[in-house]
Amino acid sequence: MNFLNFKSFLFKKSQILIYDIFKFIFQLRRLSDWLLIVIINSIIKAIKNARSYLKDEVFQTRLLTDQQQPCRGEKCKNGLHLQKCQIWETVSPQFGCARMQLTQKMFVSIDSLVQYYHLLIIDYSIQMKKIVYCLILLELYLILQQYILVFYDTGRIQQFFDLICLYCFAIENIQDYQQFFNYQISKFYLFELQIQLILYSFFIFIYEFTQNSGGLAPYKSGGFLLPSSQTTANFISCTTPQTSYITLNNLYLSAEYFNSFSLQGENWISMDLYFQSTWPSSNIEFKFGSFSYIYTYTSPSTYPLTGGFCDSYSYEVKTVNFTYTVTGTTIQENFQIKSYNTNSGQVSFRNLYFSKIQCYPSCKLCTGPNYNQCSSCYYGVPTNNICPPCGLNQFYWKYQGCYNICQIDSPFLKNGFCQQYPISTIESAYSSNQIQALRWQIIYDPQHLETNYTLNYQYVYGVFRFNSGINRYMDGLPKYSYQTYLVGLVITIMTYNEIPLNCGIQFKINNTYYGSIYRNASGIQTHRVKISQITGSGSYLSYSSSNLYQIITYVDIPKYSFVFSVVGNYTVDTAGWGMYGVQVTSGYCSNLCQFGYYFYRDGSCTSSCQNPYQRLAGSYCYDYDDETPYSSYLIKENINAAGDPEQYSKYTLISQIGQNFLKGSDIYFSFYKYQRLFGGPYVWAQAKFQRVFTIPSPHHSVTIAFYILYGPYFPQDGQFIYTIENNVPVIKSTAIFYSTYYDAKYDKVYEKLNHNASTLTITWECFGPNNEPIDAFCGVYNYYIAVHNCQPYCLQCSDQSTCTQWNSTYDSNIVKFSQADCLINQYHDKESVRCLECPQSCLTCTSKLDCQTCKPTYTQSKLGCICRMNQYEDSNQCFDCPIECNQCVTPTECIECLISNNRKLSNGQCNCIDGYYHISYNPQCQKCHSFCKTCTGPTSSECLTCNNIVNIEQVGSICRCQAGFSYQDATNSCSSCHSSCETCFGSTYNGCLTCNPTLHRILKGLECVCSPGYYELNNICTNCPVAEQTSLSQCYKLCQNNQYIWQTINCSSCDSGFQLVSGQCQPICGDSLIKGYEQCEDNNTNLNDLCYNCQYQCQAHCLTCNQSTTLPCPDICGDGIISGIEECEDGNITEYDGCFNCKYQCQPQCTKCIQGQCFECATGGWQVDTTVTPWQCKQICGDMILVGSEQCDDGNSSDTDGCKDCMYFCRLGCSSCDYSTNTCLNCNLSGLVPYSYYCKNICGDGIVAIDPSGFFTEQCDDGNTINYDGCSSTCEFQCQNSSICTNCIDYKCEACAVGYTLSSQKICIPICGDLQIVEFEQCELTFILPYKGCQNCLAKCQNSCLTCDNSGLGCLACQTGYTRIDYLCYSICGDEIVTQDEECDDGNLIIGDGCHFCKFSCQDSCLYCLKGICNYCQEGYQLIQSKCYSICGDGVQKYNEQCDIVTSLETYQNCQSCKFTCDLNCLSCQFGICQQCKDGYQLSSNKWHCVKSIQQNPIIIENCNIQIEDSCVQCKGYAYFEKGEQNCKLKAAPLSFCQYHLRLSPELYCSQCFDYCESCNENNCLNCQRGYYLDENYSCVSLCGDGIIAQEEDCDFGSEQEIDTCLNCSFQCPQYCMSCVYGVCYQCLVGFYLNNLNNQCTSVCGDSILANDEACDIGNELGYDGCVQCQYKCQDECLDCQLGKCMLCELPLILLKSKCEEIKQCEGLIGLYYDNDSNDCLPFCGDEIVAGNEDCEDFNNLPDDGCYECKFQCSKDCEECLDRVCIKCKTDYQLNNYQCLLDKSNDNLNSSIIEEPKDDDLDPNIIIENQNNGTSTDSTKLEQSLWKENKICRGDQCVYSKKAIMQLTYIKQLYALQYVDITFDQEVKIQDNILKDQTLFNISLQDLDSQYYNITINPIQDISFDLQYAY
Repeated sequence: MNFLNFKSFLFKKSQILIYDIFKFIFQLRRLSDWLLIVIINSIIKAIKNARSYLKDEVFQTRLLTDQQQPCRGEKCKNGLHLQKCQIWETVSPQFGCARMQLTQKMFVSIDSLVQYYHLLIIDYSIQMKKIVYCLILLELYLILQQYILVFYDTGRIQQFFDLICLYCFAIENIQDYQQFFNYQISKFYLFELQIQLILYSFFIFIYEFTQNSGGLAPYKSGGFLLPSSQTTANFISCTTPQTSYITLNNLYLSAEYFNSFSLQGENWISMDLYFQSTWPSSNIEFKFGSFSYIYTYTSPSTYPLTGGFCDSYSYEVKTVNFTYTVTGTTIQENFQIKSYNTNSGQVSFRNLYFSKIQCYPSCKLCTGPNYNQCSSCYYGVPTNNICPPCGLNQFYWKYQGCYNICQIDSPFLKNGFCQQYPISTIESAYSSNQIQALRWQIIYDPQHLETNYTLNYQYVYGVFRFNSGINRYMDGLPKYSYQTYLVGLVITIMTYNEIPLNCGIQFKINNTYYGSIYRNASGIQTHRVKISQITGSGSYLSYSSSNLYQIITYVDIPKYSFVFSVVGNYTVDTAGWGMYGVQVTSGYCSNLCQFGYYFYRDGSCTSSCQNPYQRLAGSYCYDYDDETPYSSYLIKENINAAGDPEQYSKYTLISQIGQNFLKGSDIYFSFYKYQRLFGGPYVWAQAKFQRVFTIPSPHHSVTIAFYILYGPYFPQDGQFIYTIENNVPVIKSTAIFYSTYYDAKYDKVYEKLNHNASTLTITWECFGPNNEPIDAFCGVYNYYIAVHNCQPYCLQCSDQSTCTQWNSTYDSNIVKFSQADCLINQYHDKESVRCLECPQSCLTCTSKLDCQTCKPTYTQSKLGCICRMNQYEDSNQCFDCPIECNQCVTPTECIECLISNNRKLSNGQCNCIDGYYHISYNPQCQKCHSFCKTCTGPTSSECLTCNNIVNIEQVGSICRCQAGFSYQDATNSCSSCHSSCETCFGSTYNGCLTCNPTLHRILKGLECVCSPGYYELNNICTNCPVAEQTSLSQCYKLCQNNQYIWQTINCSSCDSGFQLVSGQCQPICGDSLIKGYEQCEDNNTNLNDLCYNCQYQCQAHCLTCNQSTTLPCPDICGDGIISGIEECEDGNITEYDGCFNCKYQCQPQCTKCIQGQCFECATGGWQVDTTVTPWQCKQICGDMILVGSEQCDDGNSSDTDGCKDCMYFCRLGCSSCDYSTNTCLNCNLSGLVPYSYYCKNICGDGIVAIDPSGFFTEQCDDGNTINYDGCSSTCEFQCQNSSICTNCIDYKCEACAVGYTLSSQKICIPICGDLQIVEFEQCELTFILPYKGCQNCLAKCQNSCLTCDNSGLGCLACQTGYTRIDYLCYSICGDEIVTQDEECDDGNLIIGDGCHFCKFSCQDSCLYCLKGICNYCQEGYQLIQSKCYSICGDGVQKYNEQCDIVTSLETYQNCQSCKFTCDLNCLSCQFGICQQCKDGYQLSSNKWHCVKSIQQNPIIIENCNIQIEDSCVQCKGYAYFEKGEQNCKLKAAPLSFCQYHLRLSPELYCSQCFDYCESCNENNCLNCQRGYYLDENYSCVSLCGDGIIAQEEDCDFGSEQEIDTCLNCSFQCPQYCMSCVYGVCYQCLVGFYLNNLNNQCTSVCGDSILANDEACDIGNELGYDGCVQCQYKCQDECLDCQLGKCMLCELPLILLKSKCEEIKQCEGLIGLYYDNDSNDCLPFCGDEIVAGNEDCEDFNNLPDDGCYECKFQCSKDCEECLDRVCIKCKTDYQLNNYQCLLDKSNDNLNSSIIEEPKDDDLDPNIIIENQNNGTSTDSTKLEQSLWKENKICRGDQCVYSKKAIMQLTYIKQLYALQYVDITFDQEVKIQDNILKDQTLFNISLQDLDSQYYNITINPIQDISFDLQYAY
């Protein structure tokens, strides 16, 4: 086998679909012992782990930063084995073990690899296991090569493949390779090598070696080591070409391959040797154990070659060939090569090949490749070196032996062997892992319920016993895009102990029987299936033996999903079976090829016709040996890496010119870029060869084809000339070529010519004066000669169908060449050249399988002529099965029963299931009586066994309740009869059948009454008295003429229809006459037929039972009684509990429901749950199929991947999770934030995050994401630059450079204040002024600063929207840019427009203003477009109203539209009163009117429109004329007609109807207006709730609609509303807020107001502060929570102030230390570091020195100090400007206290006495003058500081308000005792007494944010 060609194939086919690759992998199952049973679990697990690992974003993150982590220890153990991991690490060290950045497409491909690769060799050689492992590596390589993203360059891919080949193909057993590779791989790639010697090769590809020692050493140097060591062999590395060679010299004389070789038979070894320097006839030794081959070499004086080997080395290349023959069994040998040259000469080698003969497929051992060269056979023993064929009905598997059926992927029988056929695997269902195992569903046996089915170490599911089984939903068939003719199934099961006699295992599709394996007296038998292989597997558990069966069958089913089931039929518990898996294949190929495919040999299809041995003829692709029906190959040479040592002796060198054969005079082959050539580099430049072929068979033509390869620098005048026989030579050159191969060119030659001679002569010549053997050479490869033979028995022919001479054995009556030569009932067999009889069932056929027409009773199908499913075959006919059988094999043996017919299979019979009986004419069993468990008929007297009913008894075939009991449907039990009954049909007194005479009772209808002479007393029949007592009616007897006589008197006769019984007349029941107490007559004694014993009697579920009752009574589902068509009664309406609507019911997922109990859930993702009653389907969690209520299904039990128990699940550390979206909402640990379904660290937040789930735990966090500062950008320890950290161990610093100090986190941090600016410091001068200069060695400016100066100036440039004044940034109000110091900016100063002075503001009339938008107005105003407008006419005078009327009925002439008005003729009007009229007019008496002087009336009638003298002719429209008062009255309320007239004339009678009356009679109303109703007084009253708003109702929404704002037809306020109008709330209770949209008052959690519906409200939304969402709640870690306060915490948390907190980490916080009481990082006073809340550090503990206990302190003269400000001084001192100054009244002349002069009292005459009793000089005065107020003091400690000058700037005046701006010329600090809302400034006017003015300061803009907390 040529692995170079194999590799080339892999490269060319890298885009092939993954399942096509696995078609090749499944060839493994043809190994002789067929031990490929279990999946290669470790490999698959590694690939899956890699896939899972690569998906994790932690890995994705670390992959970018950690590219040097090697594969070590447990990581390898959990995935690939260490040795395998080393391969990966060799390929790409940055990936470590399986660290590959795979794309999603690669994931899909790898998943396919996991899904389809289900083979592992058990109980076989370690070598063969390695073969399988290597194939997986090759598969993985194809995936990686397809998605080249995995590696950083294509060279890595090349190197990876080279390493796979190096590791895999150099360490295996040659016998295994002969058995496996030479057959399987060559066969898969269509290399039909029948007579060709095949090579088993090991080779070293071109790649660079590296020096190494240890376990990785062989993988760094091509597998070669120094002898007996773990060190790479010596090698040289070259630049041109870029490669390495194992090299021997006088220092390194030997090299040994690190693994042994398995050798057997004749092995041909070949190697290229490159000699350099001096070789004085020295030897090279090649050793295999004790075998040795010596090659002697003498170097020339000058080496002929200098290029093409290694850089500019001078060298000579030689090829060494030798044969090593191993007789007997296979041996293991080490290979060693040794040099005996002790001089300067050295030798390098490459291209090491081991070759071995490939035997004929039936030969196990051979002396040659032909069928007659066998020395041992796979089947039988050789005769004359020929292996025998298989027996009858046996099929020969190539290189394996005889079996009952061909392999599933080799179904084609040709030349006596099962041939490979393009069969695809559609779906594989193997229990390769727990996920796959979960997709198999258990079929439980209710009679022998077992639930302990497991997946064993061999990946066999079981053990199944009795009638249990397994099924699986197969959905791959409809997804298969190609045609299927028949579907092939490969079923693999394991049997434990022998199959019991007459028992077996059935295979079903969709619960329909399709075949079985069973055992009878003759042994193991099959039906409709074939056993392909049986493999013993030894003991298992308590079973002494186990056998693995591989079963093959073909089924004709449509391309739909189906349920595949395997069910046992065992009768003993000492045997069982298990399920390994099933494979679904495409079966046989149809006769039609899909679009894009070509027809190919043997009826198959192919997508490509580009192989070197193929040509396309129309739509048919043929091989050279398929051009005619009788074609065969003569030779196939140089088609792979195989080398045949016998080939070269067959070539004759005719001539040569110049340099040729540089590798040796007898070396005619070479390699170029992995391709084996005849000729090629170093061999063929100018030479001519000839070869004469012998063709023994008669033929008519030949096909000759080969490729010509020209060297990369083949000259234009160079030629390749070939001559066939005596034909004209054909000249080829590079002027015309087919394509390129790397940097060379190649051409194709195809010749088909007539030829019938026994020899064939071909001549090749490489010609050209400029040819040379290094780069201008000729080579030939892919050399094929096909001979087109005559027909069998033909000695001479002109073509394939015309024979001109037959041999003597030819018989035309026997030998046939076509179907046309056969009879109608025959088919032509090409191999035997005979016409054979069609199968017995066929009338006509074209092959053994292809029936064209069928005999009578048979049915034609894809499987041939067969019997229908419900038929059996006997005597070449089909007969129907018995009616009870769905399928059968004989008339007495059933193989399938239908559960729908209420039948089950038992011992070959379809028996009725319990509770049903058989009817001969009906396939469906009928239901037994409810008393019967098994029966022969429908009544209770036809029982075989009784049901399990309380108090039931069986008497013969009768099942009945015990005496004194009756059956009750509702309880399904026999209940005791009434005490009066002896036997009964019901438990009541009127349900009697017979009576107990000893109790003196007789049956009367359905009741047991007292016998004559007795009467009922306390439920006891008591003797009647002798004397007649009329009160005892029961003591009277009925007699003739319907007379009642006393019981002591005997009756002698009765009326017609009566009979004399016990001395009294009783009606005769059954005489068709209804007499006496009889109710009915039906002349029978049947119960429940309406009449029994002449009394009405019905079934228990009948609601009535009388003469009007019609039977059967309708079923009442839910009454507890199963009646009529009801199947069940469970008394509820719950679906899927077994019974629904009184019908048996299972879940939709149930595929086999029997009497409400599910026995099969063959729906994907579901399984039977036997823990509930009845059995139901439940979803399978872990099978990666999402069904039912599952939110996710990832096939694992991990709780860290967002899915646990198939529900969304957040990782540990997430305190609040939205399980509907799988989103983490909150994290309970600092440093972590919610992200997706977990908590993720925030690297750079300064908090060292500890992830409890271990994914995002930080090693450090320095508050930034800068690398190389000690903590990396991923928050892992990282060495700082060596200029900072001088000693770093394990990524942690141990010593720092000058200017740095080592923190507790092992990080070097700068020392601030050492006057040395180092990295991470900006400055070293610390200024005390805020936002100017340097603080903590970093520049400090406002947040609004854009560019900050670090020299003390402050801000150099501000952000947009700010102006810079004195290096500070101030927000520009009015520039329409909203900054962080502004709430708004509308660019104007308009008050009430929503924004004023860059603060949100509304009108004064707005009650609730939110961000400049008014949401609610004050009373008397209405909200219109977020503005408040006064309501004119509401009677309330508002801000912009001059007047307002009270009601709409009150109209004033002097107030219109809420503005004062006067008469039109008024000249001066004030407050609606005219002060002066126009000329010619004079004021009326009320000053409302201006009247003409000549028309002035003494009386002005109010509200009059037209007045004539003292009378009003017309009133104003809003008034009416009151006749009684003779004036105009306001229309306060309209009057009705009668009211009006009655008011005018009280004595007048008015017939007008009164209020709300529509029609009336005198004073009585007859009909009311709409909305009113007559009462008993004939008055009209309204009715609240009628939906009509009457006059006295505020609202009425109808009785059916309750509105919480309308109660009793009067408006009411909504809940929690404090005031409302017309039901509309305007103000809510405290703690509630009005929602104008729904008119509701709702509380707002978080407003700090405790509302009625809140348990707490602390004004924040913080979690776990005791109050969450206004309800008491503690943290999740709190174990005891009381009213929001935690009393006990989980460990390791601690309880602090009722909260659970983590112990705070104070490491790295300069000047802060951990405090146990507060769990906080607090400063330590006295540590010389000002930190935390410390004001100062004076390094002492002295009081009254200005700084005490690290706080500023008042002077020692202060008696009371509040917030660092003195408010009371000691005696002799007085308080002045918060300072204690000596009281001058207590001064004495000897005082040594220096008193500072007051502000403006620098008295030059003051003598200041110093402590030396000296007198101060003028300098003291100067100092006083300079200090003045320019100082800052604390107590008696003062420092110079220039006094800030306040500036008051006038801005504008609006109405009575003046707007001013107060600023200072420098930073100032507000005193600590001054609260923010207190008055900061006292402003007065000079030269004006304060009693004459009042100044109120209203701050409009708060103190600048940046300065508010400045120091």
